[in-house]
Amino acid sequence: MSSKSTAIGLYAHILLEQNGNSKSEIDQYIGDVRFENFVNKLEEYMLKDFNAYKRTIPVSVNPHSAASKFFPPRDLPTPAGVKKHEFSELPPLAYAPPKPTQSQEARPENPALARHTESDAMKIPSQVVPGADINTGPAPDTVTGQAPAPAPAIDTASAPVPASAADSATASAPAAPGTAAPTIAPTIAPTTAQATASSDMPTTKAPVIVSDHKNIRFVVSNARCQEAYTSKVTPDQPQSENYQILDIVIPEQLGLRYNDELEELSGTPAVQGDFPIRITYRFTNEKSNRLATLNITVTPNPKSMWLNKPSDKDAIYWKPDEDAKFVKGKDFNIVAASKRGRSHAHVGSFRDDDFSIEYLAESDWNIAIVSDGAGSCSYSRRGSQIICDTALQHIRNTLNAGKSDSIALAAEKYSRARTENLDAALTKKLWSELRNELYLTVSHAAYHSVVKIMEEVNKVADAKPKDFSSTALISICKKFSFGTLCAAYWVGDGAVGVYSATKGVSLLGEVDSGEFSGQTRFLDKDEVTAEALEKRLRFDVYDDVTAFILMSDGVSDPKFETEARLARSKDWDALWQDLNATVAIVHDEETDEKAQKLLDWLDFWSQGNHDDRTIAIVY
Repeated sequence: MSSKSTAIGLYAHILLEQNGNSKSEIDQYIGDVRFENFVNKLEEYMLKDFNAYKRTIPVSVNPHSAASKFFPPRDLPTPAGVKKHEFSELPPLAYAPPKPTQSQEARPENPALARHTESDAMKIPSQVVPGADINTGPAPDTVTGQAPAPAPAIDTASAPVPASAADSATASAPAAPGTAAPTIAPTIAPTTAQATASSDMPTTKAPVIVSDHKNIRFVVSNARCQEAYTSKVTPDQPQSENYQILDIVIPEQLGLRYNDELEELSGTPAVQGDFPIRITYRFTNEKSNRLATLNITVTPNPKSMWLNKPSDKDAIYWKPDEDAKFVKGKDFNIVAASKRGRSHAHVGSFRDDDFSIEYLAESDWNIAIVSDGAGSCSYSRRGSQIICDTALQHIRNTLNAGKSDSIALAAEKYSRARTENLDAALTKKLWSELRNELYLTVSHAAYHSVVKIMEEVNKVADAKPKDFSSTALISICKKFSFGTLCAAYWVGDGAVGVYSATKGVSLLGEVDSGEFSGQTRFLDKDEVTAEALEKRLRFDVYDDVTAFILMSDGVSDPKFETEARLARSKDWDALWQDLNATVAIVHDEETDEKAQKLLDWLDFWSQGNHDDRTIAIVY
């Protein structure tokens, strides 16, 4: 018989002899976890007092004490002046509930004191709920290049012409390099539970436990609010004896359930916080039940921590926080959407992205333009808007004025020469002729956008061209009998790709990335010289086009992550499958509802990517 079992028998005898209680009542009390806590506290008190006693007086046993019934007295003299106490004379020991476990203790409100971190950075808002193990800090776009120079004079009457342009301006581009600060994300760590009960836990009746088994400490992993959760309920250490979980009491508001066969908790936690779960179990070689209480921690969901503050409608250059549009065409349809990023919505700032799309029924041309305003620049939201509006107007006017026919003729000649493998010099000459036609249409759209921005700068006191910094993705496409012509002018980050489900992707440009993360180039006077306009103009005639897609970096960064993956067809396949699964691009009726679906799709979650998102799809 163990010493603890002997002690329990002693306490039972005392209660029965001195208080006149029935044996059944005493058995019920001794089987309760409250009695077990009392025994533990009494043992602590006894050992502490006994150790203090040993330091001053030789050890002796009172032959008249209650303990002598269980332990034979030692033949030692009693020191003079020492009063002998009967067990019943000892002062009562006040009951103290067990100290809360670490997971029950109040968490620090300072996120920097969180218990767990992980190396993977995750950008989330700076305002966090107390108890969350999360820091935030999304990074804005920045500008590469040299220090800003005074706005140069641009000849608004005469745009550059290909191959024969006069000497162009050479002033420096705006510059303000910056980096994105790393952030900390939560780590889901296992939570343990001691087989004890707090004062507010219900008690379970059970017979007296007389066993050498130690109580089991059960463990489960932490959960995240509003995310699917599954965790085995297991002991923290291997058990030498088999046991069976008889019952688990889970707080109703938690939204979890227990599967007896799988021995696991599962569900989607509806609330965050620490929750006690009571477990009744039994060792197979025992007839008595045991209780264990574990605490499961449900951490805040980063998605729910982002605020959505409206932007100031009274501010200069205000525009809606989101926009979406659908256009039905003859051979292609166009759908586009733009949503303010979480990092902007959290602080109530503006949507800096913008887009323009249009189908020209007179000539069957499809126009799509996307611009991403630099978040670090005061009026970039207006800069992106000017680029989209001005470029669209120039292309529309140019094509309707007769340029459509000359482009079509040049495209047909070039396509035939390439298909029939004509003389290489002739093919190159026909390619140059097509380039010149597109140059005057697409590239000049970028030039006139810069002119318009310069005019806007002069309207605002103390404004500089840098304040309107924005990227530019300007494109047109049309389906002919000999193929589909796609052309684009691309400056900055983001992506412009001609996607074929059977042949992969063809990029119409390169990403302008700077030395630091988040850096890129923007549409300014240096990007509209004759040389720059020719360099950035890309085009080709394709025999199979599933979709012509333009997107800001708010979409391309989370979907492709690296420039290498941006050129990889299988990543575009994944994007297209994602769009069709959610938006049903090619499997749904062509209505304005598709634009709303695309806008909703832009709300996808990607850890650390919370910039404005804009996408335009010609399909």
